[in-house]
Amino acid sequence: MSQADPDGAPRPTDEELMVRCQTGDAQAFSDLYSRYRLPISRYAGRILGDGDAVDDVMQETFLRAYSARDRFLPDRRFSAWLYTIAHNLCANELRRREAQP
Repeated sequence: MSQADPDGAPRPTDEELMVRCQTGDAQAFSDLYSRYRLPISRYAGRILGDGDAVDDVMQETFLRAYSARDRFLPDRRFSAWLYTIAHNLCANELRRREAQP
């Protein structure tokens, strides 16, 4: 179900935007990026603490989401799917740090 913007216009859900993205609507993915850029950065920052790595994880999260857009299942929550990608990238970064001498 769509929510309303402050001006009363219907606001598409994340899942609706992702379905539009799957059909080639680049603006839909841009809208998702705008909604989730800061939340994903904050999430990665709580896990990693380092600014450069946080930026890298945030960017890679969206690159991977876009690359895998055809595998997104619209009956699932987009936010859970995106945060799973971010979490896995954070875990990879922490493993990489532990492996460095």
